[in-house]
Order: sequence, then structure tokens, then C-alpha cells
Amino acid sequence: MTLKLQGSSSGHTALEAPASAGSNTITLPANNGTANQYLKNSGTAGTLEWGGAGKILQVVGNLNTGGGTSTTTNNAWVATYITDTITPVAANSKIVILLSGMGGYVGGSSGGYGNATVGWKEGSGSWTYLGDGTNGMAYIYNNPGNAGWWDANVSMLHTPSYTLSNTLTYTFFIRCTSNISPIAIGNGNAHSPIVLMEVAA
Repeated sequence: MTLKLQGSSSGHTALEAPASAGSNTITLPANNGTANQYLKNSGTAGTLEWGGAGKILQVVGNLNTGGGTSTTTNNAWVATYITDTITPVAANSKIVILLSGMGGYVGGSSGGYGNATVGWKEGSGSWTYLGDGTNGMAYIYNNPGNAGWWDANVSMLHTPSYTLSNTLTYTFFIRCTSNISPIAIGNGNAHSPIVLMEVAA
């Protein structure tokens, strides 16, 4: 069967089902989308949405200039001042995370290590830690009795599950794990940037 949409002055546009069509329902988006977008299946087959083919939809950033120092002596994740938020403008987007910070530690009497990772949450929800949930995304090892500095750098593509219009928060976390007390990130003069980019699915 063919459905023909007549032009206002002449011609037509035809929609035609296959000869053996089966039973299919296609639901169109509720709006016109924006320029250069295309129709694609959403997370539900048959329900169409506008897509951007990997297009960067928005970029947010925070330089965290002179943000102070975040320090911990606990074997538990502690949020640092390196943080920012992003509110996705499309469903099923991916988030590119770029951050950098300078950290330090005071060596214990024996060798040990600390961990660093990125945590994220939706709205006022609970934190989820990226990378290995136990060891995080990086660790620092100290020589017995020595102090030192370390650079924290993260670049990754995250695929969060979220409800559209809710705000996502990304924060850098640190923790002491073994014989490092304390471990710190940043100082009063440090520039610790974080950049978040929403990429269309």
C-alpha cells in the first residue's frame, strides 16, 4: 500500500511499505529537531529521535583557579575541589571528561600508595566511581619516608545513564590506601581545569 502526500501546487511524496510488510509502528519525534540532525531509532526500536552523528552539542569548563587544597588521610574516596556540572540537551549522549591537577603526599615509614578517580552522579543521587571501583583510575606509590608531587590527568569518554534535563556532576576524588598520610590535590596557587563535552550518540 502506498501513502501519497500531495504537494500544495503539484507533485507528491509517496511512502510505500514493503510487499511483505509485517506489523510495524514508527513513532515520529514531537518536534522538528535542529539543522543538520537526522532521524534515528532511540533506545526503543520504532521510536524515532533526532541525532547528531557524533556532533559536540555543548562544552562546559571550570578552571578551578586557587581553589584551595583537598586532603585526605582516610582509606575512603574524598571529593576534591576539581568539579563541574553539565546538563545534557539530548538523550543517550556521551560525555568527554578532561581534567588536570597537581597533587602531593607525605611518605610514610614504609612504601605505600594512594588512589585517584573520577566520580559522577545524576542530580542529588549517589556517587558512582569510574574505572576500577576499588583502585580507581590511577595510583601513586611513595618511597619510604619521602614526600613528593604528582600530576593527575584524566581523559576519557563516559556513557552515562540519565534522565533528560537532569544535571550530571563530575568530580575528581582521592584517597589514602596504604602508608601515605596525607595525600592531597592542588594548592592555593594551582590551576586545575576540568572540561566536560556532550557528544551526540
